[in-house]
Amino acid sequence: MIGNALITAAIFLLPGYAGWLAFGESLRRRVTAVTTLFLILLGSLVTVSWLGILLAETGLFSLPLLLGVVIGGSLIVGTWAIRNGRSPNPFRRTRFQPVSLLALPILALAVWLSPQPFEYINGGRDHGLYVNTGIHIAQTGGILIHDADLTAVPPASRPLLTNPETSVTPKIVPGPWSQGQRLPGLTIRSLADGIIAPHAFHLYPVWIAIFYAIGSLGWALYATVALGLLGALSLYAAAARLFGQPVGLLAFFLLIISLAQVWYTQSPSAEILLQPLFWGGLLAFSLLLATGDRYTAVLAGLSFGLMHFTKLDTIFIPLILLLFFLYRWFRGRCQPGFKTFIITYSLVALHAALHAFFIAAIYFLDQMTRVLLPDFLAQIVVNAANGYPNPADILRRLAAQNAGFIVAGLVGLGFLLWTARRFRTAVGRQLARAERRAHIGLGLIAAGLGAAMIGVYLIQSFHPVAQLANPWQFLTFSGWYLTPLGLLLGVVGLAQVGAGRRQNRPSLNFAWLMLAGNVLPLFLLGAGTFPDQFWAIRRFVPIVLPAFILFAATVLWNLVPRRRAQWAGALLPLGLAGAIVMGQGLNLRPFLRFTDYKGLTTQVAQLAASFPPDAVLLFERSDPANRVTAPLWLIFNWTVFSLEPEAIEDPALLPAVEKWTADGRSIFWLGTNGATPPEQAGLSLSYESVQTLAVPLAEGPVGRLPQSVGLYLATFDVHRVTLATAVHPTVTTIAVGRGENGLAAEGLYPPHQLPGLTPRRWTSGQVTLNLPTSGQLAQISLMMGNGRPGGVPRAEAAVYLNDTLLGTARVAGVNDVFDFAIPPELVSSGETAVLRLEMEPWVAAQTGSGRDQRTLGVLLDWVKLIEIKND
Repeated sequence: MIGNALITAAIFLLPGYAGWLAFGESLRRRVTAVTTLFLILLGSLVTVSWLGILLAETGLFSLPLLLGVVIGGSLIVGTWAIRNGRSPNPFRRTRFQPVSLLALPILALAVWLSPQPFEYINGGRDHGLYVNTGIHIAQTGGILIHDADLTAVPPASRPLLTNPETSVTPKIVPGPWSQGQRLPGLTIRSLADGIIAPHAFHLYPVWIAIFYAIGSLGWALYATVALGLLGALSLYAAAARLFGQPVGLLAFFLLIISLAQVWYTQSPSAEILLQPLFWGGLLAFSLLLATGDRYTAVLAGLSFGLMHFTKLDTIFIPLILLLFFLYRWFRGRCQPGFKTFIITYSLVALHAALHAFFIAAIYFLDQMTRVLLPDFLAQIVVNAANGYPNPADILRRLAAQNAGFIVAGLVGLGFLLWTARRFRTAVGRQLARAERRAHIGLGLIAAGLGAAMIGVYLIQSFHPVAQLANPWQFLTFSGWYLTPLGLLLGVVGLAQVGAGRRQNRPSLNFAWLMLAGNVLPLFLLGAGTFPDQFWAIRRFVPIVLPAFILFAATVLWNLVPRRRAQWAGALLPLGLAGAIVMGQGLNLRPFLRFTDYKGLTTQVAQLAASFPPDAVLLFERSDPANRVTAPLWLIFNWTVFSLEPEAIEDPALLPAVEKWTADGRSIFWLGTNGATPPEQAGLSLSYESVQTLAVPLAEGPVGRLPQSVGLYLATFDVHRVTLATAVHPTVTTIAVGRGENGLAAEGLYPPHQLPGLTPRRWTSGQVTLNLPTSGQLAQISLMMGNGRPGGVPRAEAAVYLNDTLLGTARVAGVNDVFDFAIPPELVSSGETAVLRLEMEPWVAAQTGSGRDQRTLGVLLDWVKLIEIKND
């Protein structure tokens, strides 16, 4: 652990330290010690990010190579700097502000609130796919996946083992620029060559790869925690520079206690990397405007440019920068360092564009055509890509099919540039006149938007939110996370800062433009997809929520009286701040030091270890399968495929089974619907065992903030797949916990359901179930959970079948599975069996565990009947 920490510290400190020694000399007297420290961290972040993504794109990523370049380069640059008279003390001649020491307890609180990362290794959604992609990069050195298992399968079977569907509509399938999906989020660029493209952009997975290479899977998950803490520090550093230390400290504190920030400092998402890049870039650019220093120009250009390797939401960044530099050019206010920034940013942005089109092509084209481009332009891209998934082919066809349009566009751009140069002076004079009243216009715009936002928030608050994609409903949603008072003060601050006269503060003007230009479009776009809370709020974590928190902090600080005699006036900002802190605390309380998916890594590893070496795992396509197939494949290196339930009956599967059998490999079907699937001629499925997963999970409601945590349960019935045999065991499941069994039962309470969580069902002290049989009953399996608090004796359940005691089960865990063999003479084929469970009940209200007055037994999830059927 100490060694891992030292290597990680070297990566986050050495490049930035060397760069500061070599190029930060002119800045030392103009920045504080806090700013110096953050610029060192930012320099390391952008240097290692760009180097890491370059290595991963070329298939050369490895920790020794990365460390060799980082440490070697840092030593060369640092030695050169010291030999040229630079002081090795990075804080020499910098200003120290004692009040900045208050950031240390705030940072300590942030660490305490995010004690360990969520074990979000599962597939199916972006979070787990980032983790799996990062580990794949660390293990193989490259981003694209070369799947030998897929190419080895006979061609006739491949459509069954993948999802070949493509679409140009807003569906969760890739477009015509792919050949389907290997697994959700892992799209096929070439079916014949087995080339798979992981979802989204890949700078964030590179950081997971770096941490994985340092300290394996457990350390890899801490990449998110490190980036989240760095992101919170970046807001503090930028706010302190732009608005002063008190505002920076207050914004820092309000950010680290916000539910969304705490959640995404532990839950893997690319947005957490955007946060330090954006706020660090804002800080560096403000220093560029104040000093003209070229080192800050490079840092700002790298920061803003690298944002394009993380999320497509950053498309607003180049538009805002273009408007800003055009304005400064027209006004004749170009500064030293601008050219350096433009060159640096343009190079990194061009690199990001190449990455988007040639590495992340499927994700990039999907998002561009379905979200960002107007229909007529989207159709042009679709026409060029249809039937041509190779990015180079798509680009060539785009150029050939639209040559006239491209030439016309270049001519039009040239004309615009000529016109701008021709009328530069006249336009500059008009802008100078408008500038005198610009603050009034900006204030009115901000105030109008703010009033609309508050009005919509208040109106929506009286109506249930049905879904989160609507931007107006999303305002209500944001108010929940900011608290209503925080949103109100943030809107007031947005208008206040926009309306202020700052002719001598160009950095503050730029900061307001950059914040407003990124915040407002995201509000208009809304949540986009998947209507549940933590999924949707992720887009607002990097910029929107911190920006409103920063604006609220400026309002609170402006309300503080500047004279001691007016101390009573401080009661108002203190009361307002206290109300926000209390609201944030109430939001956070249910999840304080909570770990989502805790134990999932161990349980998936145990699932993987339960199969013989070189086994082939065929999962019935389902939500539980989506969660475990990606880590089993990319982390634990098993051969895994996901199939539709009816695929087991398709004759096209037989060639693949014959191939695997000939290779001496064991084949397993893992079903999730609770029953042995129908078989096709030539194949046989023999039930072997049940595997379960049980992990804590936060609920995912829509019309309110999450308030509870529960359990995610998954059950996989394992069947061995062989060529035809005569007699084999089958399984039928009675889903007692869901209340969907339709059987006559006594002693069961209604199931308890939380949004997004597995429903669970309490029994009383005695429960009976009538079990229909269709074959010779050989075994009964039950999954039960204890559910009792500490201090209450664990349940000892006596299990009877037709009044014959099968045995007892001591229920101590959350998902204990108990198997009971059935004597052949006890139940004949086709008879109805009566299952009875008896145990000592308990009452929650009598043990101080709640107000529930019911007599409770155990949590009964399912009953499985294993029968022998003769073919």
